[in-house]
Amino acid sequence: MNEKRLIFLLRIACIALLVGWAWLHLEKGGPYRAFFLNDYITRGFVENALGINWVSFLSDISVAYKIKGFGQAVGVFFLFSALVVAGIQHLPKWLVQFTLWTDFVLLVFLSFCKYLDNAWVIAQFLEHAAQFCTPLFLYGFYYKKIPFPRLVFCLKVAIALTFVCHGLYALGYYNRPGYFVDMTIQGFGIQEDTAIMVLNVAGYLDILFSIGLFLPWPWFYKTSLFYIILWGFLTALARVVSNFHSDIFWYSLNQWVPETLYRFPHFLLPLTLYKLGNKN
Repeated sequence: MNEKRLIFLLRIACIALLVGWAWLHLEKGGPYRAFFLNDYITRGFVENALGINWVSFLSDISVAYKIKGFGQAVGVFFLFSALVVAGIQHLPKWLVQFTLWTDFVLLVFLSFCKYLDNAWVIAQFLEHAAQFCTPLFLYGFYYKKIPFPRLVFCLKVAIALTFVCHGLYALGYYNRPGYFVDMTIQGFGIQEDTAIMVLNVAGYLDILFSIGLFLPWPWFYKTSLFYIILWGFLTALARVVSNFHSDIFWYSLNQWVPETLYRFPHFLLPLTLYKLGNKN
């Protein structure tokens, strides 16, 4: 594949990801309460290092504002990062590298906070692998700092983790999110029982075709990528389509467009793999 086109796909994935998360952070502040107000993680530091009573810390309204402010600051950095990626060829190498690596760290921390906020279910963290690895893939392919076969393998692993974990939620192995069912009902115009059946089938296919990324059969590898690209695109788009209401036009867009944007890596990363061909 033309190298410029490859970089273009990764840049679009990274920009959409960063803009989507920046949007949500600037609106809501991010899920960081799960970390900063966590009894197991931060209580010892607050009481021993800061000398503040834990109950007083939890009830202090200024703490809530500071946590929200931290999230909004992260959102500003993500927005800045999107601009850096957009102008990557015109900016100093050190600035781009610093930005992409910082994005990776912040996205991992974001995913960890969502993991804490969702009952410490490891799949909640690993489901974001394609997202938090996207800045590193752009870094690796653009600057050629990582051996090509290793990059391709890591790309497969990140995609597989995302789709296997998504499949486990769809199957109900972990508590199936109610909005999974709602989006399936709205998207296909079907009843709840049929929607659950569709999700079960999709869950098994998510896992099967994720495994297919590592099998030595070119036809099955390509089939796996076709499915993952299509399903990644549809599940991203479903956030807007299934939840759009014309009577609350701006609210619908503000609520769900960023949810679609930060899922762009779910179909653009496998599209990158497809364009690379059957390489390992």
